[in-house]
Amino acid sequence: MKLKKYFTSRGPIIGTLLAIIFGILVFLIYFEGYSGMPTKIDRLPVTIVNEDKQAKSLNKQLKTALKKEFKHVKTTTNLASAKSELNGRQTYLIIDIPKNFTKKVSQNKSTELNFYINNSNQSSVVSGMKQVALTIGNSVSQKIIIKKGQAILATSASQKLKKQLASAKAKLAKEVATLAQTSPTAAKAAKESGSKKIAAAKQSGEKQIKQQVAKAYQNMDESVKVKIHNVNHVHQGINYAMAPFFANLALYLGTVLGAMVMYGTFAKFAKEDGRMMAFGSMQLVFVCVSIIASLIDAWAVKALVGVDLNFSKLWLNFAMVLFSGYELNSLVMYLIGQIGTSLNIFLTMVQVVSGAGMLPVITMNSFFQTIHYISPLYYATQINFNLMYGGSGTNALFLQYAGLILALIVINSLIVSLQKHQRLLDLSKLS
Repeated sequence: MKLKKYFTSRGPIIGTLLAIIFGILVFLIYFEGYSGMPTKIDRLPVTIVNEDKQAKSLNKQLKTALKKEFKHVKTTTNLASAKSELNGRQTYLIIDIPKNFTKKVSQNKSTELNFYINNSNQSSVVSGMKQVALTIGNSVSQKIIIKKGQAILATSASQKLKKQLASAKAKLAKEVATLAQTSPTAAKAAKESGSKKIAAAKQSGEKQIKQQVAKAYQNMDESVKVKIHNVNHVHQGINYAMAPFFANLALYLGTVLGAMVMYGTFAKFAKEDGRMMAFGSMQLVFVCVSIIASLIDAWAVKALVGVDLNFSKLWLNFAMVLFSGYELNSLVMYLIGQIGTSLNIFLTMVQVVSGAGMLPVITMNSFFQTIHYISPLYYATQINFNLMYGGSGTNALFLQYAGLILALIVINSLIVSLQKHQRLLDLSKLS
């Protein structure tokens, strides 16, 4: 039967295997890679800033409450230092107890419990931290503080009532003792009557204390408010939140196919000019293509996102994405030829997670935490967050990124010097 040859040829068999392998592996990458949120949000460090010297007890209560939700809780009195760490993504949430907080609470005046969140982060982190801020804020600032204030007021009033009752009991005992000398019966009656009056006074006093406490704190829910300070403005919409990552991913995907095509150019001229000459020439080609293409891409992204940013740095970052993409994807091809494109697609999927465009590295499992060090998309995405929306450490990220690119060039040059034959993919042989 003629139809049989279509099913038994190499093409359909390889296509079936690729569909099965990629279907399972790519799903596994994303399923495991994104398991960190929200279950591992407790790994994100948070900071308590106590600017009120009288709020030591509240500071302790906050730390205890946060320890139940987070593994790393830092306390300090320096808000400026904490904000700097927030901007550098060394902490992800600041809870600030402002000056005179305790005084205002005790006077039943309006005050705020401040929360600072860096919006120049993955959307999952921002939304998660806002939810934590509202939950912790409402619980701690309203319930704990109100109960603490009620307890203090009730204790003070109870002590006063106890003194009054003790004085009444002493007076009654003295009167009973005097009557007992002349009339034991009258003394007994006076004791019973006086005890009833004291018991009634105690009951009435306790009731009055409860009423006074309730009246004093009836507006407390309005006096302590949760105020969320959004550090680094990001336009509303998941498209803006994901823009730093999507821009790099789009560029990198282009290098996967581009590297495959340009490897063919390298293999062609390696036979004529020698491997190292062809390799050096292709490096120059990579540089030129990266500079020209990234200029146009950077202009388009800036226009679409509509934010005020340093265009030259965005251009440089995009150029580095393209160049590093060509280098990393070419590395696989230098080893196994153009068939390595299938492996490069797989490695790209790994970088979608390790690039930290959707999840912070600290929430990932050990595999992706390790991979992120050699992931071009990681450095490029963090730089994009800083350039588009704000953040510190940009220059350090550029240096680390440049170090990765240099390492890729060295590795590729070694492979080319040792690899004598260039493997080209002949699609006709797959039929």
